[in-house]
Amino acid sequence: MTARPAAEVFYRRHDPNDPRLGEIVRSDPESYASADLVIVGCPQDEGVRRNGGRVGAADGPRSIREQFYKLTPFNFKKRVFDLGDVEMAGTLEETHDNLTEVIKQILRDNKRAIVIGGGNDISYADGRAMAEIFGVGAWIGVNVDSHLDVRLAAQRNSGTPYRQLLDEGHLRPDYFLRSAIKRISARPFTTSISAPSALTASVLSCSALGRRPMSNLRRAFAISSSATAHQ
Repeated sequence: MTARPAAEVFYRRHDPNDPRLGEIVRSDPESYASADLVIVGCPQDEGVRRNGGRVGAADGPRSIREQFYKLTPFNFKKRVFDLGDVEMAGTLEETHDNLTEVIKQILRDNKRAIVIGGGNDISYADGRAMAEIFGVGAWIGVNVDSHLDVRLAAQRNSGTPYRQLLDEGHLRPDYFLRSAIKRISARPFTTSISAPSALTASVLSCSALGRRPMSNLRRAFAISSSATAHQ
């Protein structure tokens, strides 16, 4: 259900004193079994198009790889495997199903997945895989975005992934952390979300992050993780 990444995205300097990630990350099938982290791309922007956004995210996985594999490894010890891109199906819904199955298999194999898109609608496929493998109470959704992505729409799109996860029972509202939200985005969420318990979910506005965004995010994550551990 995936296509191998193009060989040319793996940057190589051929200098033993200056290795790059493109020379360390593996993509040959024999290396999958020993991998700790698995990269998967989903090169589509159909969800963005449906949402009336600017298309182009379909080029994301290749563009990210081209830059990522130029970086130095900085003594990174984990074994990384690039599984390539999930196969695009006839519809966005079918593509999400394909991605969910790929991620579920990676998780079954006791590996961690890094998924690169593509539109943010792929968050639905990723979250669904987490819930189906580990259970709804075993994972936390963190959306760092200026939009909540919990919109009501006739068709799923890049603005609906977390509403789908919430409405279908794949994500607990109190395990959903949103940060960098515009103030104007937060108000509709509290009046339109179908799950009443979502009203107490964690929301951090852009202004709430203040001048120390990373420290405030770490604090929010710690609070959310602590709540998860005691429930």
